[in-house]
Amino acid sequence: MLTKRQEERMRDRRTKEREKLRLRKTRILIEKFQQETRGNRRKQWRNQSKKHYATHRGTHNDKFKAKRKQTKLEAVEYKGNRCSICGYDRCSAALEFHHMDPSKKDSGIANLMMKCNFELLKPELDKCILLCSNCHRETHANQ
Repeated sequence: MLTKRQEERMRDRRTKEREKLRLRKTRILIEKFQQETRGNRRKQWRNQSKKHYATHRGTHNDKFKAKRKQTKLEAVEYKGNRCSICGYDRCSAALEFHHMDPSKKDSGIANLMMKCNFELLKPELDKCILLCSNCHRETHANQ
């Protein structure tokens, strides 16, 4: 037989164990809920981004194309509007920039055209010569 005091202790232990178990289950449920809502928020954000891009795709692309084209025209004009080897000057799209010393190249001209203004592009352009696409291919083939 158990004394009253022993029965109370056992009851207290059982109560504490039940409470711990209940808290553990509650914590697990809360974590699951947080993970699910986090995932749902990501999905919602992703879907909103996709919808926005789909409806504004043309606008964004047109802006970037226009900026690239304008910056390239400025850069070609800055370098003289013609191929340094053969003098080709009919189409600016066929003109390319060639780094004379690749070891001094900080960044690619195409990357800089999108990321910064023309004034920051000039130091990199000064390390280059302007070549038509044929002369540029021949220059790289001979290296």
